[in-house]
Amino acid sequence: MCVVGACDGGTGQCTTLPRADTVTCDDEDACTEQDHCVSGVCAGATIDVCGATIAGALVCEQPEENGLISEAVAVDLTTEQATLLGFIDPVSEIDWFAVELEAGHLLTVSTAAHCTSTLDTELSLHRPDGSLAITDDNSGEGFYSLLSEFEIDESGQWFIKLTAFADSGVGSYLLNVTAAFPPPCASDNDCECAQLTCVLDGVDAGECVPAFDSEVEPNDTAQNANRVAVGDERLGEIGEALEYDWFVVQLTAGQPVVFETGDFCGGDVDLDITLFDELGLTQQAFDQNGVGVGGHARIDGFTPETTGDYRLRVGDEASKLGSYVVRVLDGRCTEDANCDCSDQQCDGDTNNPGACVPALTTAEIADDDAQLLSGAPLGIDERMHAVIDQSFDVDTFAISLTAGTWDFDTLGYCGTELDTTMEIMTASGEQLDGSPFKDTTESYFASAHNVTIVEDGTYLIRISAYSASVGDYLLWVRQP
Repeated sequence: MCVVGACDGGTGQCTTLPRADTVTCDDEDACTEQDHCVSGVCAGATIDVCGATIAGALVCEQPEENGLISEAVAVDLTTEQATLLGFIDPVSEIDWFAVELEAGHLLTVSTAAHCTSTLDTELSLHRPDGSLAITDDNSGEGFYSLLSEFEIDESGQWFIKLTAFADSGVGSYLLNVTAAFPPPCASDNDCECAQLTCVLDGVDAGECVPAFDSEVEPNDTAQNANRVAVGDERLGEIGEALEYDWFVVQLTAGQPVVFETGDFCGGDVDLDITLFDELGLTQQAFDQNGVGVGGHARIDGFTPETTGDYRLRVGDEASKLGSYVVRVLDGRCTEDANCDCSDQQCDGDTNNPGACVPALTTAEIADDDAQLLSGAPLGIDERMHAVIDQSFDVDTFAISLTAGTWDFDTLGYCGTELDTTMEIMTASGEQLDGSPFKDTTESYFASAHNVTIVEDGTYLIRISAYSASVGDYLLWVRQP
């Protein structure tokens, strides 16, 4: 490449002579540029990275095609980290890379600018079978991407797919890849969250493990439900869409219990929980993140009528997969401070624990089919606590009103969210103007303000919930 053949006239033998140093060549090293001949050898200058931090030795994308997963460029992680220089050209080109990983590795992949490049990258990580594991757009600096400490659950060759949005054009980028096992722990403080504890001896010494028991698979039916007790918390996992986890617990008649799900080490899941009878057939209670925090569900203050086994089902609400914690808590109280909100009060004390009950002007009414037409009595300016306790339930209330202007509101009870609909009608069933009334722009609770009542009389108010929703609510009628 940088030498030419020549005949030595003196000896009559063939020999080689170096080409001029100005002759361009290719040293077959993608990490060099401006290659040219120097004293008969092809050499280039190392590509400038403009001060960027390089993890391990710099590896550069070869000119060969790697636009398909079958053409993925191998990333050498012998030193647990590597930086690759790649190029997007033409616009929206796809680059694939392959990396050998072991189960338990924490993988971090990021993109960064190469000198003055301004690409808007998108990263995705694919399992050995090619299926998508996780993706990211702009979690890195600026418009660059970051997949941080993704836990590898399967040994084998994983694939990294990189592309850039067309609007950002063409250019070069730096791809940083790091894979390592988490460092051993010496105390609980070394673990990533308070729900993990450090094992100090035995075969698992130096590992952070859940600080409480985990579910035992399979527990995907009512028949193979995991046994728990009041006071327990268990680590569960939704591993695939539409999966259910089942638990069974013995409850005592008259003693309130709280069921709730919560985060595990900051995981992002969206759950619902349903409580069934002993056979797992008849629904007793349900919540889909109405009372829980974030994407979690909570059945608050369930009081069993009979002693025996009850079955709890946990399911995903929005196909978000991941780990969670389920808790079964003693719902009894000894003082008002044990209750969840100012709308509740404790009916027990230290010597005789009780339940948190509505602390309202009007107590919760019992379900009565006969009240569907006549309505349960409701007083003016009284906050009535009621429950849509089964799908498509309708509550009816009767109130005596004088001619004038009135406000009608459904409200949350101790933070509940329920999508309500309210009908207001005369005792003969004639709907008032504007009825039925639905949710406002501020919440899902139905409200009707400045409603004109033409004449004195008894009026009926019917409350229902959207679709199959269930939950607690307050009803409040007053003059503005």
